[in-house]
Amino acid sequence: MTQPKKAKAKVKAVRNKAAIHGLPVPDPMGVGVREYRELCEKFPRLSEQRRLFVYYYAISDNAYESAIKAGYSENTANTSITLLRKSKVVSEAVAWLREQRAARIGIEGDDLMRLWISRLTFDVNEIMEYRVSCCPYCWTPDPARPLRTPAGVEYEREKWNQDRLKILRLSPEADPGEYPGYDLPFWDKRRPPNPDCPNCIGRGYGDVVLKDTRNLSPAARAAYEGIEQGAKGELKIKLTSREKAEENLAKALGLFREKEETTTFNVIASDKLLELFDERISKARERQQKVLEERGITVEDVELDD
Repeated sequence: MTQPKKAKAKVKAVRNKAAIHGLPVPDPMGVGVREYRELCEKFPRLSEQRRLFVYYYAISDNAYESAIKAGYSENTANTSITLLRKSKVVSEAVAWLREQRAARIGIEGDDLMRLWISRLTFDVNEIMEYRVSCCPYCWTPDPARPLRTPAGVEYEREKWNQDRLKILRLSPEADPGEYPGYDLPFWDKRRPPNPDCPNCIGRGYGDVVLKDTRNLSPAARAAYEGIEQGAKGELKIKLTSREKAEENLAKALGLFREKEETTTFNVIASDKLLELFDERISKARERQQKVLEERGITVEDVELDD
């Protein structure tokens, strides 16, 4: 699409102004920016500056940064944003551009909402657990002697032998002899605490157990972002934000609206979000069925497994 000289000059001025702030802008004349050219053809009534705003806002969802990148003055950016949000053409252009991008990469809004719902509903115990097990005195047949694990018995044997060598160097006649051995059952941490235990009083010992991330379910894998190990060996599990998933789902379902620099939320429980999601999906399917019937297209119902 050939643009007049005045339009080219205006685009150049916008590009130069954004470059002063160190902000990249799309090249409307470049062959590589196909979606920008499509935006120009689809919405010819938009000014070049407004197209740039639409281009960036559809990506970042940050109105202020998008306005600055589009060349609006920092002093009047908030006023410009208010006018842009009131523009029906701008809103339609942003929605259209997002739909085009989603279609190109094969992702629809429903796919993202299902991803956010999986983050809200997945069980964190798939990744890590806090387990309470019996203490060494809970199930010992001899209250004076705690139970040991096989590794604990081996540790005691090695320590006994080391201490024995030290004693023999100082006084050979004070030899304590060989390790006396271990004749009690091994400590099985899988057993629950003993409510009559005189040591833990039935409270047991707590341990944090991390699961093998190779065996995570799809929902848990989507929430898991990795693990960090500190200088002292401490581990930190990183998960995607549950609050962000709730916010994104609320946005998609239209449960809050933005006004200039303030955001008004309708506080709603996660269960209610899921109900609204099912309701919106059902209505969308009904609309789709009507469109197909109007076009004379017949689609057989297929029951999908959950």
